[in-house]
Amino acid sequence: MKTSIFINNDREDTNECGLREAGGYRAIGLQNVEDELIREIDEQGMTPEKLLTTQFLAFLKNRRISLDDLKLLPEKEQQRLKKEFSENSEE
Repeated sequence: MKTSIFINNDREDTNECGLREAGGYRAIGLQNVEDELIREIDEQGMTPEKLLTTQFLAFLKNRRISLDDLKLLPEKEQQRLKKEFSENSEE
């Protein structure tokens, strides 16, 4: 089951962004609720190291970067991505 996620915006912003309008709300994407529940259940049984690794791989996937691609990046870019991940995982 997929659920549409909407955020409340004024109509002007909705029209400017070019996304589908739904009564003053802007569609920002679909969320697969079942996959999220399964992921959360799976994460409950993981060790902290495995959980961190899984989250880092998901972080890279969202940026369309594989581990092989990450290794090919300059050291400075690798450090930037690691820092960005660390900052996001602390929230």
